[in-house]
Amino acid sequence: ANKCTAGIVFQMNNTAKIITRTALQHAAIQSQQEVWNENADIVKSVKWVSALDARTSAQCRSLDGRTFKLNQGPRPPIHPNCRSMVVPQLDERFDFLDEGATRSVRGASGKVSSAPAEQTYYQWLKDQPYEFQKTAIGPTRAKLLNEGGLSSERFAELQLSKNFKPLTLDEMRELEPMAFIDAGID
Repeated sequence: ANKCTAGIVFQMNNTAKIITRTALQHAAIQSQQEVWNENADIVKSVKWVSALDARTSAQCRSLDGRTFKLNQGPRPPIHPNCRSMVVPQLDERFDFLDEGATRSVRGASGKVSSAPAEQTYYQWLKDQPYEFQKTAIGPTRAKLLNEGGLSSERFAELQLSKNFKPLTLDEMRELEPMAFIDAGID
């Protein structure tokens, strides 16, 4: 009974941490949005930025790099423990701030490194070893990404519905049957 009680307490603590982390992220995004709205003369849109690693959710992988109007589109957190964020896209006068920008990644080696800030999740994933790709998105999607003849952008579009819900492989096949044929996926 003692091990059972310890397990239940651990699970309750873990759940409380997830809820707290997610609620804090929501509050932070709401605060940022207010600042951006007050500065709409220089903040023109927002860009979704997701973690570049094997644990990133299907929704966050596919939203990575997408730009939304200042008061439109989804905002993190879109699921518990969401690690994504949105960043402001400033008026072109401030483009110099993005020169040489990078983002943190945790690739196949497990070591933290960096990638160009403008690189999206699937652009980055295409450069990772195939075994890592299979771990991150599953063997069928990895094969489709590599052999389906799709750009990284189109592959990302095929992952989500118009309501930003993940699509099944069958739903993807309906949208891009030739990609499945090209990749040799029955």
